Order: sequence, then structure tokens, then C-alpha cells
Amino acid sequence: MFQGFKQVLIIEPRTDVASLLKDVCKDLGCTESVVYGSIKDCWSYLQTAEKVPDWIITAPDATERYHVYHLLKLMIMKPEFLKCRVSMLVTDDEWGYLPIAFDLGLLAVARRPASLAWLHALLGLI
Repeated sequence: MFQGFKQVLIIEPRTDVASLLKDVCKDLGCTESVVYGSIKDCWSYLQTAEKVPDWIITAPDATERYHVYHLLKLMIMKPEFLKCRVSMLVTDDEWGYLPIAFDLGLLAVARRPASLAWLHALLGLI
């Protein structure tokens, strides 16, 4: 699944989780990882990015003005994002976002990681 995923955009409010994700993506062969704390923080980056990421890993950002639905709609509206894949990490309270998110093009979902070993095991299964 990860062949060809060289540039990854990680959108995660918890810096420890973002760091774990970045390490695992590097181990999987991703050569460039960009990290933002929220979808709102990276919105202008997504609007003007010279290189579209191959893969976006995000939290739902349900409390923010821009959340996962906005992100997925952007993927549909901008032709340059057609090959970009989006995966979402959720907590037990965030599973309700999944039906609409999958309708909008979400590729995969997983629980937020608790450790680096747990994340390696999880990504090996996706």
C-alpha cells in the first residue's frame, strides 16, 4: 500500500502522536513528512501547495472551524488532489464522523496510536 507514498502530510494535535507518525512514515519509505497541529493550521498550505502530498494522515479536528469534512471536500474539488489518499486517526468518541468521511473519499481509519510499536503493527495491517 505504501509504495509511491513519498510525501506525507500529518495533521495531528498531539505532538507525541505526530512524532510517532513521522517516524513510522520514514520507516515505510516516505521521504518527506510535513506536520501541522490542525487542519485549520495547514489550510493555506493545502490551497497553495506546490507539491500535493501522496498521503494525508489526519485527526477529525471536530472542534475546529476546518475539520476532516472540509479537507475531504477539498480533495474532491481540486483535480491536483485526485491521487492523494486520506487516512484518519480517531478516538472512541470520534467514530461517528466515519460514514460521511468515507462517502467523501476517506481511504482508511484507525485508532489513535498509543506507542510506536502499536503504530508499526497497525500500519503494517492497513
